[in-house]
Amino acid sequence: MSIGHTVVLLPGLHGTSTQTTALQAALSEVARVLTPDIAVSTTTAVILEDPALKVLDAMSSAGIERAVLVGHGLG
Repeated sequence: MSIGHTVVLLPGLHGTSTQTTALQAALSEVARVLTPDIAVSTTTAVILEDPALKVLDAMSSAGIERAVLVGHGLG
């Protein structure tokens, strides 16, 4: 089974790299997976749109316009 769109995996704020790696492995069996770094800064002001802009940048860099978002939302 596979899906026709790329999956953008949005790890939870308190998720571990082990969890993210396991999710990537599972999802990669059915789709291409992008995992942009959407970490929230702890040293500068947080701008609400930053995670969304990082996802859009990752999608643009990968040459895709549509994706399935999987994971935790921010904002």
